[in-house]
Amino acid sequence: MKYLRLSGKKSLKIKVEVDYQFKDTIESQNKTIEGLREELKKANENMEFLIKKLYGRKTEKTSVIDGQLVINDISLGLFNEAEKEADLSVLEPVPFDEPVKKTRKGYKRKNLFKDLPQQDHVYKLDESQRVCPIDGDSLSVVGKNFLRSEIKYIPAEISVVNIYQETYECRTCKKDNRPRVFNPYTPEPVLQHSYATASSVAWTMYQKFVQSVPLYRQEKGWKQMGFPISRATLSNWIIKTSEEWLIPVIEKLHEDSFNKVTRI
Repeated sequence: MKYLRLSGKKSLKIKVEVDYQFKDTIESQNKTIEGLREELKKANENMEFLIKKLYGRKTEKTSVIDGQLVINDISLGLFNEAEKEADLSVLEPVPFDEPVKKTRKGYKRKNLFKDLPQQDHVYKLDESQRVCPIDGDSLSVVGKNFLRSEIKYIPAEISVVNIYQETYECRTCKKDNRPRVFNPYTPEPVLQHSYATASSVAWTMYQKFVQSVPLYRQEKGWKQMGFPISRATLSNWIIKTSEEWLIPVIEKLHEDSFNKVTRI
């Protein structure tokens, strides 16, 4: 411990504690600082050298390029390469008779259309136009010329299907006071007391789980097509159809798979 005494009106006694461990730390930090200063100095020197190389003054003398016209040791920048390399005996190449069509590698239009239904649309002359303008003889069909293939898109449409069931009776039974009524088989609805159909529910599920279209956007789409339906109804279609139709199928598949495994 060292004490420093100060004289004056108010004597202060200052306690100074010296930790020799801090001295070693300070010395190592000073050495580090000196090393960083040396590195910074070298970096500045390298930067100045590069700046001089890029933007510094260069000599105005340039070597004469082969073929360049020089007059009185002054290069005029004129080249006679065309005159030196010219050869009138060489003929220009003849271009292709037909241009070569370049397509993407592996791209074939036939493969693109192979899984799509196709239909032919043939443009024909009217009966009144099937007359030769020269001698007035009738024209006969000799073939057809393929021009191009086009893609036809049929947008989705909504229609209301009203389900009726005809009723039949036996007139003989009716005369004998044996009324007997016959009705044809009618498929059950997808959901009871609902206007949902297999196509509408399947489309809703496809949009939701395959195309990642949320129900609020599907609600707008149905409204634009003329049928306002709420997203709550669409949600009920998905939930109830899954519970009544899909879950029993999945349970049956699990049961069959379990039976096959136990047999093995």
